Amino acid sequence: MNLEQIGSSVLANLQLVIESAGLPLAVGPINEQDYQWLSSQFAELNWDFAFSQFGNLPNKFELTVKVVSQENGLPAGAAVCIYNTDGDSFDIQFIESFVRHLPEHPLHGNMIKLTLMSAYLFCSMVDCSTINVIEPDSQELMNLYGSFGFKGDGTLMTASIETIESVFTSTLDT
Repeated sequence: MNLEQIGSSVLANLQLVIESAGLPLAVGPINEQDYQWLSSQFAELNWDFAFSQFGNLPNKFELTVKVVSQENGLPAGAAVCIYNTDGDSFDIQFIESFVRHLPEHPLHGNMIKLTLMSAYLFCSMVDCSTINVIEPDSQELMNLYGSFGFKGDGTLMTASIETIESVFTSTLDT
């Protein structure tokens, strides 16, 4: 499989996980409507920069998460990642949940989990051993990533796929 096919397979498998968890969410690639919305003033991160830097790279992996029942189909969350073949890593460049302040939303507290599941699945399919978070921008985010086994600083946080697997496995055991 090429990287585009691997990305499609990851999204399909992630959708199966979401459905088995009973969450009314759908994942998919970033489309033109998503791009326009993410480039608006509603996002906190600079998505224009993300798209200009990574949007046309052949080794990118991107996802949006939406609520199935919403007619407008606007993203509740989005991520842009790069499979770094030179460094043998899966790099989470941009990740944002637009509903992090809405505790009743089905994505609340789950955007990082879905992105990390995607990273784990992708790495498993390409035999990549490391997942990086590039420039987490606050101590709060560094603590959150640390709770998933990432180590590092505000420039780079790293975890092995074995670490991510053990974190997910331990949550299943409880």
